[in-house]
Amino acid sequence: MARMCMVVVAWLAIVPTLTTFADAADDSAVQVAIPRQGPFAIDGGGPKLTIGGHFQARYQSTFGLESDQPEDTVTGFYLPRMRLSFDADLPDDRFSFTVVTDFNRSTGEATALDVYGEAQLNDSTKLRFGQYKLPFTREFDVSSKRVVAVDRSVADGFFRINRTQAVTLDYRGDRVRVRLSSSDGRQASNTTFFDSDEADYAFTGRFELRLGDAGWRQYRDMSSFRGSENGVLLGAAVHFQRDGDTRQPSSLFGDEEVSLLSFTADASFEGDGWNIGTFFYGQTFDGNDNTITDLAFTVQGGLFVTETFEVFARWSQAFPDDDRITNDTFSQVSTGFTRFIIPKSHALKFTFEVAYSPGDQAQSSSLIGRRDFNGIFPDQDNDQFAILAQLQMLF
Repeated sequence: MARMCMVVVAWLAIVPTLTTFADAADDSAVQVAIPRQGPFAIDGGGPKLTIGGHFQARYQSTFGLESDQPEDTVTGFYLPRMRLSFDADLPDDRFSFTVVTDFNRSTGEATALDVYGEAQLNDSTKLRFGQYKLPFTREFDVSSKRVVAVDRSVADGFFRINRTQAVTLDYRGDRVRVRLSSSDGRQASNTTFFDSDEADYAFTGRFELRLGDAGWRQYRDMSSFRGSENGVLLGAAVHFQRDGDTRQPSSLFGDEEVSLLSFTADASFEGDGWNIGTFFYGQTFDGNDNTITDLAFTVQGGLFVTETFEVFARWSQAFPDDDRITNDTFSQVSTGFTRFIIPKSHALKFTFEVAYSPGDQAQSSSLIGRRDFNGIFPDQDNDQFAILAQLQMLF
């Protein structure tokens, strides 16, 4: 506990220095390194290369552990995300490509996170192909550097489809956006076409409806700064894949062929300095003689009490199917604050969060496994309580 207190004091001590540094960026070359909005661009009059990146430095303590850990508390620093991005326009400006590298937080090795090209077919339609996030959950669709809390919710962590190799047709009109994808299935990034992690076939579709005055750009993040327009974004998505020939079936079904149907719906409300998000998740695994359906939801909200200080709260709950071996309901509640050191920008911010997970994680472990980012570890006896503090910098 003493170490945790020292960390919080240290973070708060450097905030004034960082604020001065950010303010100085207005009148000096520092704007190039940490701009208020957007990455650094190299433009020689022809095709343009845009270089961006971000990292998150996090301190975390999780209390109340009984099993699989030598002590009842685990604590320390780590870097959950260290990324560089490169975006380039081709000589024909209807075409572009993006490469995002991620550095492993344990080994430091670089891997390909996103690698894709885009073709602008007309003013409202584009085609994306390569490796990237499938358009499924709203939480995962928003970048991890623009979420409300320290990280996305525990429910999203276990229900999202994640990254894969795919082709996506993306239509975005004034009020409606529709994305349709054919892919290698969930969690199939950096694979070959015959890899056992790939589905036999998979299809995903996401529909969004924008209501109110808030534009599409306002929904690129989960926060809503003071001065933002009022609006509502309604979304729904479905994902279907079949495993068994290429991909190994789920261990729940032995060697049988199995299909996965995942579904989600969400509503995001944003206004002048406040936001509310509601997210529903579901998935059904269907084998020859067995069917399992899991459900979950998340409710969260944020409020700016000053121009640069946002408080937030979140509640997530998951409901494993009764046919699972361990099928207790699992929940987590959290609250905290974010200090935006550069006003109305995620380029430099400090977030502090306290999370509480009541009950016995082991009794939900068939669905809810270890989730370090949310402070959840394997445990058989106790509630879990986590404290997270994070500084984020991006350009």
